Amino acid sequence: MFKANSMTQNLGFIIAPGAWMAFIFFLSTLEGPVSGRVLESVSGTWTEGWLSYLAHALLYGILAILVQSAIWVWDPQRQPKWVFVAALFAAVYGITDEYHQSFVVGRSASASDVVVDSVAALVAAALLWFWTTRFIRVAASVT
Repeated sequence: MFKANSMTQNLGFIIAPGAWMAFIFFLSTLEGPVSGRVLESVSGTWTEGWLSYLAHALLYGILAILVQSAIWVWDPQRQPKWVFVAALFAAVYGITDEYHQSFVVGRSASASDVVVDSVAALVAAALLWFWTTRFIRVAASVT
């Protein structure tokens, strides 16, 4: 299960999704005017809606990648089913995050954010699986 010489690395892969989820939770606690000012300062008001969707896509795509990497610590076979498990985990966390935002002043829950979170998680997990399995096949054919 764990290699003795890579225990710290494996632990990092396992802790990373929880740390990322804590970061997402922190961002969700920012009140509406505060989060809006952060987006405006980065892009200007005309891109706020698109930038919000891009931020959601990045946050939940990264979460799915981190979850999938943590799963691979336990099952290094890189089976395609883990793509869906990682994406589902990130999507469910996205739903709970939107629910949490509904209690934050100036924020609200949004079904479109959940859709963006879910699609981004699935695409990111699938791309990671494709890239790593292709890399492993190429590396195996070289040796």
